[in-house]
This record gives sequence, structure tokens and C-alpha cells, in this order.
Amino acid sequence: MSAESNFTLDFTLPARIDLHSLLQRAVGRPAFEEIGAAYLRVRERLKKDARGIGDPLYHLRAMKMTIMSVTEPPLHVCYGVHDTDPVVIIRSVHLIS
Repeated sequence: MSAESNFTLDFTLPARIDLHSLLQRAVGRPAFEEIGAAYLRVRERLKKDARGIGDPLYHLRAMKMTIMSVTEPPLHVCYGVHDTDPVVIIRSVHLIS
């Protein structure tokens, strides 16, 4: 796969809830903008080079997917990237403690 290929992104339901919950709790505070901007940076980085930006955690052989994590302050994102297809599934989104 060339570096110019774009990955398709999707969320698990818990990850979608994680992100919406973080944003909802931060409404009206500076953290809201920080979280939103960090998410947009992560999204763009994942679309461009999901295999190259994160740290591999483990491999799910049956799903042909490597589970990885990336930190973009103030967020920590766990995601799976398919071994052969340009597909990324965001599994969780958390604030860095």
C-alpha cells in the first residue's frame, strides 16, 4: 500500500460514545476546543498513515487486524487497522490522565 492511500475510518459504538461524552462534558470550557482539535488531528493522521503513526499493542489474527494506540494530547486513541485493507476502526478515545 502506498503512503498516498487513504484509510477509511469508522468507530465502534463505545468509541463513538467515548468521544461524544468527552465533548459534552467539556462544552463551554477551553478543553472543548482542545479535544475537538486533537480529534481532528488524529483523524487526519489515521486517514493518511494509520500503520505508521501508532504503537502496535497486539494482533487479532482471526480479524486480520493489528490493534494500535496513538496519543495526540489531550487524547489517547486505541484503534485497529486491517492487515491488508485500508480500514481503521477506532476502538476507544480517552483523555490522557
